[in-house]
Amino acid sequence: MIQGTVFDTEMRAPQRMFHPRLGQGVLVRARTQREREFEEEVIGDRDTRQQVDGTRIPFRWICSLKVRFRDPDSFDAVDFDAGSGLLISPRHVLTAAHNVYAQITGSKGTKDKRKALLVWAYPGRNGDDKFPFGKAESESIAYLSKFESNLDVRWDYALIKLKTAIGDQKFSSLGNQPLGYWSSASRAPGTLIQPLSQAFLTGKIVNVGGYPKSQSHTQWVAFDAVRDVPPTIKGQRVNELITYLTDTSEGQSGAPVWLFFPDSGRRYLVAVHGGTCHEVLDGCKPTSRSRPTSNMGVVMTKDVVDQIEAWKKSM
Repeated sequence: MIQGTVFDTEMRAPQRMFHPRLGQGVLVRARTQREREFEEEVIGDRDTRQQVDGTRIPFRWICSLKVRFRDPDSFDAVDFDAGSGLLISPRHVLTAAHNVYAQITGSKGTKDKRKALLVWAYPGRNGDDKFPFGKAESESIAYLSKFESNLDVRWDYALIKLKTAIGDQKFSSLGNQPLGYWSSASRAPGTLIQPLSQAFLTGKIVNVGGYPKSQSHTQWVAFDAVRDVPPTIKGQRVNELITYLTDTSEGQSGAPVWLFFPDSGRRYLVAVHGGTCHEVLDGCKPTSRSRPTSNMGVVMTKDVVDQIEAWKKSM
C-alpha cells in the first residue's frame, strides 16, 4: 500500500507495485574471471557487480532517478527513489518507460496505471546524500503510446527532458569544465548512440550500470555476455529486445547497456535495461519452477534511435 503526503520529497516509500510482466532484474549465475571489456576490477564469484565512482567517465552521465506519482486514492503525491537513466544531451535523460508510467497501488488499495508527475535526475550520484553534480527536475516526459495499453516490454523506453541543461553546467570538481553527456563529440568523445548489427552483438560482453535499490544510491556496474540477439517467442524473432547474462536488480531499470573497447576507448550504447527476461521468451524459464536465466533490454535499433532523436527535437 502506498502512503504519502503532498510533495513530500524526502519520504521513504514502500516498494512500488510494478506490472507483473516487468521483472526487477536477476543475479544470473556464478562465474569465474573471463575475457573482460569492463572498466573496473573483476569481482566475486556470485553477484558480479561492483561499486564505481560516479564522478568518473562514463559513470558521471548515469543518473539516479526519483519519480513522483499521484496516489490513485487521493490527491497526495508519492515519491519513489528507484530507477536509473542516462544523460544523452545537456537536458535529456534516456530511461525505461516503466520508470515513468507504471501500475501503482494506492493508499486504499486501488490499482491504477499512472504517468509520473515529476522526475528528478541526479547524475553520478555517489550515495544517499552525495550529489557531486546536483540534480535537475523534469520538464516533460515522452514514451510510446502503445506502451500504455499493456506495458509491452518491446516498447519499454522513454525520454525525460530536464528544465535545466545540466550537461552544460560547469563544476569545480571537473576543473570548471562542463559535465557533458553521453554522445557529445566534444565532451564525451567515443561515446556513441548508433544501431549495431545483430551479428556484431552476438556473444559480445556488455556492461550494465545503474543504482540498485539495495545499495543506498551508490552506482554499481557488472559485465557479461549477450545471450540472445534477438530473443525468440516460439521460434519467432523479437527484434526489439536483447538478453544478456549481466547481473542486475531492482533500481537499475532504465540504465544503459553498453559495449566498451579499451583499445579505441569507444563505448557504444547497446540497449536500455528493462529487467528480468520476459517469461514468454524462449529459454527464459526452462520450467515453471525455474528462475529466469537472463536479463533483458530494448535494443538500440534504427527505429529506436530515430524515435529518440524525434523526441529530442519535439520536446
